[in-house]
Amino acid sequence: MMMGFAVVPFAPDVMIIDVNIGLLFFLGMTSLAVYSVLLGGLASNNKYALLGGLRSAAQMVSYEVFMGLSLMGVVMMSGSFSLVDIVAAQSDVWFCFSQALGLIVFVIAGIAESHRLPFDLPEAEHELTAGFHTEYGGMKFAMFMLGEYLGLMLISCMIVTLFFGGWHGPALIGPLAATTFLVWF
Repeated sequence: MMMGFAVVPFAPDVMIIDVNIGLLFFLGMTSLAVYSVLLGGLASNNKYALLGGLRSAAQMVSYEVFMGLSLMGVVMMSGSFSLVDIVAAQSDVWFCFSQALGLIVFVIAGIAESHRLPFDLPEAEHELTAGFHTEYGGMKFAMFMLGEYLGLMLISCMIVTLFFGGWHGPALIGPLAATTFLVWF
């Protein structure tokens, strides 16, 4: 999940790297989380954790398809896969108005990818005893939870970048203009 933050533009010159395939890089990095869920369920040496890991992986893969398809309208309207170019294309009108259906699908897919309610069925605390991280405690469990919460933050950053104009907020003039980009984001 941390690698996904590498392409998020927080302000005009505040990002780790600007690549022309930033959106594809984001989708690729978030899809790597499927492997950690599968391997976490397998490595715990518990049949219930393995079953929970398989269910989680199946859910994550199925919602990645909808996440990718919901972004095609944004790519067509901006004409680029670069996240900086997508934000620049929203300088006049945000894409949340013209791509409302894509925004709704992206939000639902993002919530499902991060295993939050009501899409937490793969964990199934009541029937499968917490899913793929049944046998993990301490730092191992904390790493799984850290990954899930970093996924939530990354999805939130991408919603702002792709649909709500990124750093484009109200136009301010003066010494606060340079700092308002980060605040608005």
